[in-house]
Amino acid sequence: MNINAFLASLPIMLYGMIGVFVVIAVIALVITLLLKIFPEKKENQ
Repeated sequence: MNINAFLASLPIMLYGMIGVFVVIAVIALVITLLLKIFPEKKENQ
């Protein structure tokens, strides 16, 4: 295993993981906004 290549790839992997978390946060924010704009209708029983 080439340790130098592994250490050189760590910043690239970090950017990828940051990108994944940013996308998840954006999706969660959009879902929250949609739930506030269009609230769930509750039926009377």
